[in-house]
Amino acid sequence: MPKLWTYLIKKFFVQFLFSLIGIIIFLIVIRFNAIAGFATSGTDFILIIKFIGLLIPYVLPLAIPISTLNAALLVSRRLCQEKHLTTIRSGSVSIFSIFTPLILVFTLLGAVNFFTAATLAPLSKVKSKALVYDTTIEHPLFITQSSCPIKIRKMYTDVGKNSSKDSAYDLLMAFKNTKNERISLLIADRLYVKKGLLKGKNLAIISSVKSSNKDLQDDLLIENDAFMSTDTHVVDALLYVDDSVKGVEYLDFFQLIKKLDDKPFFKTELFQHLNLTLAPLSFGLLGLCFGLSISRKTNNKSLFIAISLATLFIVTIISIKSLRNLPYLTLAIYAGVHMLLFLMSFLKLKRIEKGIE
Repeated sequence: MPKLWTYLIKKFFVQFLFSLIGIIIFLIVIRFNAIAGFATSGTDFILIIKFIGLLIPYVLPLAIPISTLNAALLVSRRLCQEKHLTTIRSGSVSIFSIFTPLILVFTLLGAVNFFTAATLAPLSKVKSKALVYDTTIEHPLFITQSSCPIKIRKMYTDVGKNSSKDSAYDLLMAFKNTKNERISLLIADRLYVKKGLLKGKNLAIISSVKSSNKDLQDDLLIENDAFMSTDTHVVDALLYVDDSVKGVEYLDFFQLIKKLDDKPFFKTELFQHLNLTLAPLSFGLLGLCFGLSISRKTNNKSLFIAISLATLFIVTIISIKSLRNLPYLTLAIYAGVHMLLFLMSFLKLKRIEKGIE
């Protein structure tokens, strides 16, 4: 048995690694718009590669379970096709005993997936956003482009046809400065970046002014300038986000624990981490059981059922975001999906043991 277990683990990890690489590439390609948007900022090629690298931990929590399912299906099917399973079972060895080491591997992958989803993914999200922010500060007019991955709330921009990342013509921008709570309207014939400075021609700026003076009748500040020059870091005020309102996807496991009593969606995010922790085990058992075949003819029905159940799991993760304020209903749905996967795997295994395809 130890030799068989070593063989199974080796074959599994070979298939798992190939599947993982392919699925990571596929999931990153899906996010091509974000990558293309960052690339159009005019940043260095090395920073573009870094940005792509920061996307990997973000897609890993989903890539690991899918790779586990694929590798388990291939290993199980290969055992049946090469008649190894029939030979081993002739010695009165149960199927569960044969797959025991792989079940332990699935459990280990679950722990890895929990660490990835609860720690690495939020960290990569924070790092990638900081990278985009730093790039935007160097190229402040990048925020006026539709391809910019940063979508600033409470800001509207409109630019002329000949505008680029470093030059904006016929600019109209309305925004709220979150640092001083001012609402401003900027109109300019041209804004451009030159030698680290943001410069403009023929500008008009209208800003609201908060004042404690009740006798002040006019709370608007109007400026007209033929020429303007300022540091590019002026865009910091638009990019500024208070840490207290940071999105839940940027919080790691320990930060979520501290905020569980604040809002219900913090519990929902925690349950999502636990859901992804069980995913490699559920998908692994699904792959092992539905990859088994005792028929002489190739039957893809089991493969179709396994893929359908895995698709159900993924659709549940995507669609359940609308229930982020109902954490315990979310937990019940997650638990129900896992129970369904475990039950279907158990029933398939029992049928195979009884000699029923």
